[in-house]
Amino acid sequence: MSYNPYGYMGMGQYQPAPVQRNVIPQPMQQMTATQGFAMRPVTSREEAVVAQIPFDGSTSWFYDTACDKVYSKTYDFNTGSAPVVAWMREQPSPAMRYATLEDLYKLRDELMNGKPVNVDETV
Repeated sequence: MSYNPYGYMGMGQYQPAPVQRNVIPQPMQQMTATQGFAMRPVTSREEAVVAQIPFDGSTSWFYDTACDKVYSKTYDFNTGSAPVVAWMREQPSPAMRYATLEDLYKLRDELMNGKPVNVDETV
């Protein structure tokens, strides 16, 4: 037989790979994306409205740097829309200041004596 430089062995020398029998199939590992919390900065609500989001139902978050608000946007499979929901911090309300009896008596005395009353000082 002559030498073949390409490594081809001809039909007579071909041996098929052995067939494996009784092989237990292994479950395929599912590739999952790492779930994270990503927030994209925007400058206005309009920018969050027109931003593209994934259509898998996950929530996209946008932080409005100018107004200190957070917008969330999720694709709704029922309507085919992606409504934008605005979230903002709750500002603490100033403490209610009530007039004391001393303040009321002082105001009454000033009204009875005819002096000008500065309401800002008494309350």
